[in-house]
Amino acid sequence: MLDNKASFSDYARSLDLTVPEHHVVTSPQQLLKLNSQQVLGAKTFVLKNLSYDSVHRADLVKLPCPQDQLVAYVNRADVIITEQQPWILQEFIRGKEYSCYSLAANGRLVAHSDTLAELSNLNFAHQGHPGIQQWVTDFITRSNASGQLCFDFMESSDDGQLYCIECNPRTSTVITEFHDNAQLAKAFASPDEVIQPVLPLPGSRAAYWWWNEMARLAMNPGYLPQLIRVVSSGVDAVYRPDDPLPFLGLHYLQIPVLLLGNIMRGNPWKKVDLCIGKIVELYGD
Repeated sequence: MLDNKASFSDYARSLDLTVPEHHVVTSPQQLLKLNSQQVLGAKTFVLKNLSYDSVHRADLVKLPCPQDQLVAYVNRADVIITEQQPWILQEFIRGKEYSCYSLAANGRLVAHSDTLAELSNLNFAHQGHPGIQQWVTDFITRSNASGQLCFDFMESSDDGQLYCIECNPRTSTVITEFHDNAQLAKAFASPDEVIQPVLPLPGSRAAYWWWNEMARLAMNPGYLPQLIRVVSSGVDAVYRPDDPLPFLGLHYLQIPVLLLGNIMRGNPWKKVDLCIGKIVELYGD
């Protein structure tokens, strides 16, 4: 339920928490009928696949839009909208995007971190947004949740309201913000002993991935000044001088092996994501 944007939004709304308006779409015909200001009103909506979709997640098709443009999109062979593969029209919120990682135990928030986000997030620095922590605390308390929860938020530039746009019930690379805080282990092992939620340490250095930074520089030589700032003020998320094997294994074994396997299968791919250690394939997971 939680990893489905529609059912999660319905559930969060039932807990009296703020989420965007949405419409579940189960056919191209339904989508074309929804594409009007008479139906959608003055709001803008963005079309998303309810399943994980590496191909279309960056399309950001917004409605209402010219009907012929939408017809051309839904007629694409790779756009499949059915009862079995539904999509969602989610209200488009303009503003800042945040991601957070939270650990819950029996309705209590025991660890929490957040970061400014983007479509392909590569750097993580704790923001300490009080509104996000309160929203997450309310969700966990009202749902009596336990486990690892990741939420994405939009903070509206129009009214300053926080809207939770999705939930992923799993770990997240935002957890790297705890790289120098051993209290996170206590939150996992002995959550009942945690009085206040464990947060990233004040002044903790932001996490980055070395070869992601090198890729950015290769694509944009003008990135060099920012690269120097990122590296000088941050810390590599994987490398440790006393334990270099994970860094070496990720970059010089795991990723090359995945690339080689992808080349042998002949499957097209979009990017190498070192944050999660995978090749993002067009028709993979």
